[in-house]
Amino acid sequence: MSFVPELKHVCDCLAEEIKGWAAALGIETEYSDPVLGEGGRYEWADSLRKSCDWAQRMAGSLLTAQGKADLAEDLKRRLEELYAFADGYEQRLDAMEGQRRVHVEEIVARYRQAFDDEDPDAARLWRLCQGIQRIWTFGFDSNELEMPENFAEAIDRALFEEDGAKRKAQAEMQRHAREFAEHLRVLASVEIEKPAVQQAAAVENKPETKKRGKRGPNRMPLKQAWRYLTVVQEWAGIQERNQKLPMRDRVQKVQVAEKLGITVRELDAMLGWYAKYRGQGRFPDDPRTLSRGELEKWFE
Repeated sequence: MSFVPELKHVCDCLAEEIKGWAAALGIETEYSDPVLGEGGRYEWADSLRKSCDWAQRMAGSLLTAQGKADLAEDLKRRLEELYAFADGYEQRLDAMEGQRRVHVEEIVARYRQAFDDEDPDAARLWRLCQGIQRIWTFGFDSNELEMPENFAEAIDRALFEEDGAKRKAQAEMQRHAREFAEHLRVLASVEIEKPAVQQAAAVENKPETKKRGKRGPNRMPLKQAWRYLTVVQEWAGIQERNQKLPMRDRVQKVQVAEKLGITVRELDAMLGWYAKYRGQGRFPDDPRTLSRGELEKWFE
């Protein structure tokens, strides 16, 4: 008899893989080892896919086996979005490095034009370069480059600006990864170990009273349930609009949470709440089709 891991354990493993990848994420596209004479390219997006592969497939299989194919599909979609963002991160690094190379080539060309006879190999120029840690001494907005030291600082400035832009992109990528890992934690905590069929059967067999009518097992007040639903409905509309936008222009959870005056953790909890009842067959796939009157069937 083969061992089948618990869904919570698999979700936790997937979350840890994503958090570990985010922690190790760098800003370089290539690496080299002069001692071993080896080098290559950092495949950031591909490494994320490989590290998540087992846990992603296992979580999808377990959710489907528990009658929660909609949650399995949602998990797959969210991961594909994260992979696409990682692909975009690599492309942004390439673009930033390309822009820096072109800018530096322009500076070197101007230097050669001014000092070619005195420094035909531009050796003095490169000796004067100190990298992004230098102490700046001239105004960078000025196009007047006169001394060799000015040209060297202009090259260092190009490297400094590239480093800053890369670190900003890195922080954005890490935030997306960590938010998704947090979503997995919430998913693992919202009674995902109970098969949806057994949950629905337990509710159907529960005796009803005229005073209470049908309602969810958590006995949430209608006012609170309606608040949850309106948040989920707004997020559903944003997701639909996001599909038509490039990745960099999409509205993120943190923006929605700030707008609604809640935390990302609370937003994920509300989405998990809706997903649970949808998995039980009570709520429709599109939360925007659920009215307050229909919600009263399940909540006081």
